[in-house]
Amino acid sequence: MAILINLITTFFAMIGLRLDRLNLFWIIGAVMTFAFGHYYVIIANNPGLTLSYFFFTLVFYYFGNGLILSSSIPRLLIANYGEKKAFEIYQTIVGLMFMNQGLGIAAMTSLDMGANWEISIASSYTFIFGGIIFMVGMVLKIWSTMTLGIDLYYYRDMFLNHSVGTFTQSGPYKIFDNPMYGIGQIHGYGYAIMYQSITGFMAIALCHVLIYVFYYSVERPFVRRVYGELGSLHP
Repeated sequence: MAILINLITTFFAMIGLRLDRLNLFWIIGAVMTFAFGHYYVIIANNPGLTLSYFFFTLVFYYFGNGLILSSSIPRLLIANYGEKKAFEIYQTIVGLMFMNQGLGIAAMTSLDMGANWEISIASSYTFIFGGIIFMVGMVLKIWSTMTLGIDLYYYRDMFLNHSVGTFTQSGPYKIFDNPMYGIGQIHGYGYAIMYQSITGFMAIALCHVLIYVFYYSVERPFVRRVYGELGSLHP
């Protein structure tokens, strides 16, 4: 039962909802985000609006999170509210970033741009093949997150600007150098293949590039400074 609860809480945390840490702002933001995303994913089929929303999610998550963690914002929040409250504020924002990023990809995948923007292979084959890729990537990402812990998934150490754990080489980190940002991202490609969406495939590819831009420009320098060359809790 404990393992099942851990799996459920980890999954929801990955999509932007820490079930044990929710606050009113987080709940309101989540409801608005999913309602907004539902419109783009299921109801609307407007390329201009969908692209606008998708690019908003890119700026909000990749640029926004990088800006926060590279600035004096964490230090000012901690000085005013203390570490615990400051991190609660930050993780609420990051949770909403995660939600919008996922919904942005879903919106791009569901966008109907005509036959020229569809993968021209029998749908039964693409659904099965894409589903396998999706499941492999999702299992590896959940496994990686459970290995690190949800706090690290929400960049707690980077926000607080100090170590919150020790080096780990267990789980998928014994097999892959970067399971969270590497093979753990293939579920997005699988999702796009399942629905034969070239726009979805391009969207996840762009997100994959941007997470590595964030990693090399913001996260990796922090990891090397705080944990040392090899002592990383991060991917």
